[in-house]
Amino acid sequence: MDQTANGLDSRIVLWGRLLVGGVMALISALFARIDPPYVADSWVWLNVGASLFALWPFVLISGLGQLRVRNLLIWGLGSGLLIGLISAWFASQANMSEARHLEVFVSPWMSLILPVLFISHALVSGADADQKPIAAYQTYFDIAWKFGVQLGLALLFTILFWVVVMLGAGLLDLIGLGFLQQAIRQKEVYYTLTGVAFAAGVHLSDVQPKLLHSARAILLNVLRWLLPLAAGLILVFLVGLAVQGLAPLWKTGAATNLLLSACVLLVLLMNAAWGAGESETSGRLGLFSLSLRLSAGMVLILSALAAYSLWLRIDQYGLTPQRFLAATGVVISLAYGLAYAGSIRTGWRLALAPVNIALAFIKVALLLLVLSPVADPNRLSVLHQLERLRAGKLTAETFDYTLLRYGTGQYGAETLEAMASAWPQPEVRAKAKAELARESRDPLDLNPPKATRAEAIGRIPVVMPKGGTLPATFAQTDFGPMEIWPMAAPDCLKSAQPEACHAALINLDGDPAAEILILEGNRVTRFDATDKSWSITSLSDLCEADAKAFIAGTLRTRPQTVPQLVIGNRPITPQAQAAPVCAEAQ
Repeated sequence: MDQTANGLDSRIVLWGRLLVGGVMALISALFARIDPPYVADSWVWLNVGASLFALWPFVLISGLGQLRVRNLLIWGLGSGLLIGLISAWFASQANMSEARHLEVFVSPWMSLILPVLFISHALVSGADADQKPIAAYQTYFDIAWKFGVQLGLALLFTILFWVVVMLGAGLLDLIGLGFLQQAIRQKEVYYTLTGVAFAAGVHLSDVQPKLLHSARAILLNVLRWLLPLAAGLILVFLVGLAVQGLAPLWKTGAATNLLLSACVLLVLLMNAAWGAGESETSGRLGLFSLSLRLSAGMVLILSALAAYSLWLRIDQYGLTPQRFLAATGVVISLAYGLAYAGSIRTGWRLALAPVNIALAFIKVALLLLVLSPVADPNRLSVLHQLERLRAGKLTAETFDYTLLRYGTGQYGAETLEAMASAWPQPEVRAKAKAELARESRDPLDLNPPKATRAEAIGRIPVVMPKGGTLPATFAQTDFGPMEIWPMAAPDCLKSAQPEACHAALINLDGDPAAEILILEGNRVTRFDATDKSWSITSLSDLCEADAKAFIAGTLRTRPQTVPQLVIGNRPITPQAQAAPVCAEAQ
């Protein structure tokens, strides 16, 4: 009978993992069906639920094959409570006046809770494996890399699973059996199947230790051989900075992020080289030993440069939540740099073990502090910006009111309201009131509030008759998928962008009702009234001069047996499908 690492029957673990993966994914699908805008109470619970059922499964699925039952129950409940508390805290700080912009599961804490969960899970699993609070470093190393490789293999298995399912669905659809393709389009189905496939991928790697060990060994050796390359390139970079000065670095506009990324890369490669078997027996001047020692010193240099870069940015523009998160990364990077640089003269296998264990606990503690009200990035950013304003470093003109309204959650929005009513300087009060009065966050708004489709269609400029308006029945017509021309309707009628089109009301067939012509780009689309709605009857492509004549309102009909449309001086014959008419000049 096959058993997992915690001694349980692998079949029981398999069914438990599949059940957890499927049920959690199904519940996530139900949360994904809830659309904005949200209200305050439902927003908090919605985030707690979505976060819990998206992040919790890996802890439970992985723990089922790793932890003893009692420890699994304790850590499972603890990790679930941790996710719920963090998500509830950040959701409660959201600016609900901007509810139309809010998205579930998209928050700054997302970038921090994932490493907290991963590191904590490895620490708990290591302690469980060695049956003591602080496990041996080799145990931590093996389990952490096992989880990383396991996660990668599970994701690969899930992707391949969907490749097979999509291929099968396409083949069945060719012979008229479209039930599978229709089923997997439903959120409940593809979320659930994804969860089940991911759980199966985790279990497959867990019950095949040779596969897992081989994949880990290959990965460690690949990363080990990349260490000399990375160390050499970063050394050239640092030498270049020493020669040219720091000016080229500041010109990038992203110096801190680049420097921190280099630190993360070096730390990862150094630990991979250690785990792949690099030791002092290879000699102090061996390629990998030299790369390790060189990288340890460069991590400290890069961290110091990142700290200086971030300090300059904060001193110039003040603290923001994004810079606060970057500062967290700088502190962690400096800790690694100092610890690794201090261990250069000692044996790597002796020095690296306690250093990495201590840094793992420090990282978890620091990140949890940032994820709590004690070191709330929004609150601290607002307080720092206000202090700069009081100290005279900022004026009423240079203060970033938009940051408070849109970039620092509910705390910033409430602070802005207080500034509008009680700030000593009248100029600041006026600016704060103006910011609060704005209907959107332009020009920085990436998701401006959209008008309804009917409102947008009603604002399409009418060039004939001048100053006219489109009929209400036209604005209420659904111009989505159509039976004859699924993609024929102009985009401005489907995406609420009235500025992209021009309209004309003109009688083209002699009946009592006028037809509607919509120009978008160089294409004219004709709409005829049908009962209380409108439908496309023809399309025409215009040359540039004709399009300009249309926009100028130079339209008329030429009397014929059937009236003919004339734009500018050119007669236009609408076609059942788009066709160029520029060559038909008369």
